[in-house]
Order: sequence, then C-alpha cells, then structure tokens
Amino acid sequence: MPIGIISCQYKPEYKDPLATVQKVNALLEKYDSCDILVLPEMALPGYKFADFSDIKDYLEKPQQGYPTFDLCSSQAKRLGCYVFCGYAEIDQELGYNSMMVVNPQGQLIKNSRKKHLYFIDKTWAVEGDSFHTLEIEIKGQSYTAGLGICMDINPYEFEAPFEEFELASAWEKADIDFGVFCTNWTDSNTSQSSLLNYWVTRLLPLVKDGKPRYFIVADRIGEEEGTSYMGTSCVIKLCKRPQLVACLGIEDEDSLLYEIN
Repeated sequence: MPIGIISCQYKPEYKDPLATVQKVNALLEKYDSCDILVLPEMALPGYKFADFSDIKDYLEKPQQGYPTFDLCSSQAKRLGCYVFCGYAEIDQELGYNSMMVVNPQGQLIKNSRKKHLYFIDKTWAVEGDSFHTLEIEIKGQSYTAGLGICMDINPYEFEAPFEEFELASAWEKADIDFGVFCTNWTDSNTSQSSLLNYWVTRLLPLVKDGKPRYFIVADRIGEEEGTSYMGTSCVIKLCKRPQLVACLGIEDEDSLLYEIN
C-alpha cells in the first residue's frame, strides 16, 4: 500500500501563532488522510527574533495547551498520520529550536533539538545534544526516520570539514528510511536548482549507499524582518541517481502530496 506524504509550505503570521494555525488548517483541509505530515521549522511564530525577551512569549512546551502541539495533535488524529513540526521550545528557562513528532493518536513520541545553530538562532537558543532518529510504524511496517532542522545539514558553524557530512553520516549509521527536514532556509541569491543540488550533495553518504530512501523537506516562504526564505518544500528520492519526485516553488503558499508505492 502507498505511503502518503504531505509537506506544507506557507508564510507564518509573524508573532501571531494562532493566525498561523488558521492558515495551516486551511492548507490542509483538502486532505482526508496521509501517513506523514511535515511542517516547517518554527512553524507558527516566524523565525527572526532579536533576543530571548523578544521570543519569550512564543516559547512553548510540547504538550496540550500550547498552539504547536494542539495543532499537531489535532491534525495527526484527523489525518491518521505522524506529524513532524518545528517550534520554539522552553525547558528550564532555556530556549531550543526544536522539532516535535506526534503519532496518529495525537501523542508526543519524540522531541528533537537543533544541534547546529544558525546565527539567527543564537540570539535566543542553545544547542541540542545530538542528531535524533525514531522508529515509526506505517501500515504494519516499521520505518526509521531521521530528524534534521535547517542548519543541521550544514557543516558545524560552517567551519567543520565539508566531507564530514555530520547529519547524513548519522542518518546513514542509523540506516534511515526517511530523512525529515524542517527548515526556514534563507535566500542567499541562489537558484532553486542550486539549493536542491546542495541538499543532495550534503546527503552524499546516503546517496553513495544506494539504498532507496526519501528526503522530505518542509520550508517557509516570504520575507520577515528583512530576511527572505526559499520555499522549495519537496520530496527527493535518494539512491544512486537521486530523483526530485515532488517540489513546490519558491513563492508557493501550498501543500504537496506525494505517494510512495
């Protein structure tokens, strides 16, 4: 049976999480079911904050009563799927750029924190401890999902040797089936094709391995506080000859559905 994947791409309503929730729900209302739903990094409040005090009202815990978890839990139960979603986390007075994973019953099953921080994160967040994976079950079959958040795919601090491929190497060691990538990829005057090629290059250990796997990207669009974002939410089949099997444009406010047969 096919595995249905949805990636959702939009411009968050800056500092208005509940308005963004309405936008996400509207983008998803055309679907009745899927198996995996991926939302962007910092999915609800926007991305660029001046300092901890600027973001503190939008920091959340991955539990009921907070807008990101409530959205994820609701859609997971409605669609019968796993939801992977970025959010700004607070834990013991520390901020983290994090990803929650919610199961089809609407329960939190994983919380992963961004390990490689981008300079925009450093105004308020601290680093996560490691790259994470988890086991999920879809239609009676077990799969391993690797989790990554934006800068995680880059060399640490842009200074580590390029060929270390930290995230991809961790995913290869875990023998993942899906690489789930929540991002707010900033526009550095590059083309969409160049960005796609860069992502595939950063996943080279998985490409060389040859086992068919899928890289699932959810990115945001638009401009915020002087920074623009690249969209390009997509599904890439990773194998000896990687294939772009679904992709949204740089400015599309939309969702994509792709079925793996």
